[in-house]
Amino acid sequence: VPMTVDEVVAQAREAGIDQVVQVTASALGHDNRYSFEGHAQRPDAVLGVIGRFDAFAPQLSDRLAAFMAQPGAVGVRFTLHHDWAGDWLATGRLEPFFAAAQDLGAPVFLYAPDQAPELARVARTYPALRLVVDHTALRHGGGRAVSDNFARWQEVIALARLANVWMKVSYFPEAAAESESWPYATARKRFRELYEAVGAERMLWGSNFPVVAHLCSYRQALDFVREACDFLPAADRAAVLGGNFVRHFAPAGAGLWR
Repeated sequence: VPMTVDEVVAQAREAGIDQVVQVTASALGHDNRYSFEGHAQRPDAVLGVIGRFDAFAPQLSDRLAAFMAQPGAVGVRFTLHHDWAGDWLATGRLEPFFAAAQDLGAPVFLYAPDQAPELARVARTYPALRLVVDHTALRHGGGRAVSDNFARWQEVIALARLANVWMKVSYFPEAAAESESWPYATARKRFRELYEAVGAERMLWGSNFPVVAHLCSYRQALDFVREACDFLPAADRAAVLGGNFVRHFAPAGAGLWR
């Protein structure tokens, strides 16, 4: 459903979120203009942009450098769960891009559900690459039970132990909502397992809003960490809910609320 930056910001503020990071919707292809316009017009509320990028066009390094030079640029995102992109990790199609991103220090955000071993190989091959695993490499839908969605959870934990990997701890409501109601007991248990295995330092909360809204509210997606995961000490909760992102990924010159 089309949604303006101002509408997203208003709903975020209502949920208790000061600033958002704009991720260019996959439906826009490689066109990031709307995302960067939103950051430019609402720097008080849009901290930065995670954009889409053509990894296969000529002059890869020059284009990536130009992308990262834009005010508000945070990094590049690929969604690798579609039929046409599901084998990009296994077949090595993105290797030139990973090499260029490592050289330029450009963070890479990958949604590659059920591909934790492949993601681990990338992280080991490019040890200076800053790799963010979107949605904790989880998948949902198609009638899958919560047990199916977390069936490869130990592979995810092994991936999270790698020093150049950050886990975007989103998608827990989606992974559980078809089997459980909020606050999603199984998802909470798996979140705690990840936290106890690797700590909070490289965990980044994400809402997956507005997509998550067909299963729970924006506020519930936040409250899953803010309230349901009550085992988190206050300092770790603050780190997961923005502190880690600001420390490691906020673009230079970004205006920060705190």
